Amino acid sequence: MMNTKKNPMLLVTIAFYAVSIFTTGCNKESAGPDDKNINTTEYIIDETDFPNPERGFYGQQLSDSKSPSPLWEGYLDQLRDQNITLVRRLYSMTTFRADPITEDYLQHIQNDMNLLRSKGFKIVLRFAYTFNEPEPHNDAPLDVVLSHIDQLAPVLQRNADVIALMEGGFIGRWGEWHTSSNSLANTDDMRSILFKLLDALPKSRTVAVRYQQAKKDIYGTDIPIGPAEAYDQSNRSRTGHHNDCFVADVDDWGTYWPLDEASLNAQKDYLNQENKYLPQEGETCNCNPPGSDCPHALEELERMRWSALNKDFIACVLDNWVTQGCYNEIAKRLGYRFRLISSKVPKSVPVDSVLAINFTIQNDGYATPYNARDLELVLRSKADDSVHRFKIDADPRRWLPDDGEIKIDVSLSIPASFVPGEYEMLLNLPDPEPTLNEDPAYSIRLANQNVWEPSSGYNSLLTSIIIRE
Repeated sequence: MMNTKKNPMLLVTIAFYAVSIFTTGCNKESAGPDDKNINTTEYIIDETDFPNPERGFYGQQLSDSKSPSPLWEGYLDQLRDQNITLVRRLYSMTTFRADPITEDYLQHIQNDMNLLRSKGFKIVLRFAYTFNEPEPHNDAPLDVVLSHIDQLAPVLQRNADVIALMEGGFIGRWGEWHTSSNSLANTDDMRSILFKLLDALPKSRTVAVRYQQAKKDIYGTDIPIGPAEAYDQSNRSRTGHHNDCFVADVDDWGTYWPLDEASLNAQKDYLNQENKYLPQEGETCNCNPPGSDCPHALEELERMRWSALNKDFIACVLDNWVTQGCYNEIAKRLGYRFRLISSKVPKSVPVDSVLAINFTIQNDGYATPYNARDLELVLRSKADDSVHRFKIDADPRRWLPDDGEIKIDVSLSIPASFVPGEYEMLLNLPDPEPTLNEDPAYSIRLANQNVWEPSSGYNSLLTSIIIRE
């Protein structure tokens, strides 16, 4: 049952139903209800910034095994005040280059996860053996790395609900897959570590690698993931991208090579296609005007479909975005930004019948959700606040910004046992993880005025329906 202390609007009954759905293409007419018996609603766009799960600017915190520093509640509260729901957590295992991870450090990681869950946050994880020390002591031998991943696997599995994604890490300085003191920055060893991480994580989670060429070499192909392979839980479909020197220079400091115009465009086109279905995140690292200024940065963020970006690094680039006036746009558009255009809902239907509605939605963000996301139609009784959730068989991860207005038709069966009365109509996009499914902090908010209910995590369709006998 729903925790009614968190959600006072959901007090009586919560029922779940399956729904059949028909999703049309962008330019096709939806098969909707009879026009004589419908309420048509058009929605007003919300231009403000607000928090949403698994996207946006993120905070960053380092914890070194020499002196572990736990996440603290006040820091997460500060981030929430900035509409931030993500933390990139860097675990520096400097004391474990030749030894197992201690139980105390594993518990330290678990404590962080517990706090994140209690505060409605998710984490971008990276493990490395140094973040500041130069060679020759910047990582561990391969066998030690693989044994450490084995140790971490239970923690990763147990806390997958609050893991947004994981970065490859482990290799070289900062875990960025270069300058390895143990010569691990080669395709075979990178493949071994990547596949070990993918095995340690649940199939629902991805690992982001630092260089797009490394992914091509590991899988032996430069063909990007397509719609058929997307989300099939293969290793390749679970390998995403992070770029820790965004707009630093023409090559983003090693992200792209070779640099002739044709090759550079081909690499960016590859990411443009891959990132329809995979996360792209990272940070800036160098002031490079005009390349790091707003016009070029906005173009690159949209082209490579960025989902998340470090809010703390590097200050000169981020400050310039504020001065030049594009920071707020970036904050709103990182990842997905869904908004309703219109809906058509019958004024009334009898019990033991099919309810047909349609709604039109658009994604104004740079990307889509990269983790699975439920979609539900919610009917809430005006008489007693009982809630009936109808799960819709649709995948918001496929609502691309490229698609413009996306028209969706839904048909659902109203059971004969359904209590007649007037019901509010709402949409819910909750996290599918059972531990988070009823927590409004993990539900997606739509970019429309007057629709969001923070106590329930629902988005009102601003209309109601009579269910009659």
